[in-house]
Amino acid sequence: PDLSDPKKRGGAAAFAGWSPDGTRLVVASGRRLRVFDAASLRPLHDSPFEGEYRRVRAVSPDGRFVACVA
Repeated sequence: PDLSDPKKRGGAAAFAGWSPDGTRLVVASGRRLRVFDAASLRPLHDSPFEGEYRRVRAVSPDGRFVACVA
């Protein structure tokens, strides 16, 4: 996807973080948390949230968990 176009990515990205190995990009935007493959920008996960994500704080070493501040 073209992440430079806010209409295509679902709004402006509030915060982003990288997995420790650099293979995943985690983007918190409004009421969604998205994970992309860093090389292809292919979406891997899209999760709604009842609150609003404020910041991606950490990604676990194995890339399975993301800590966010809401």
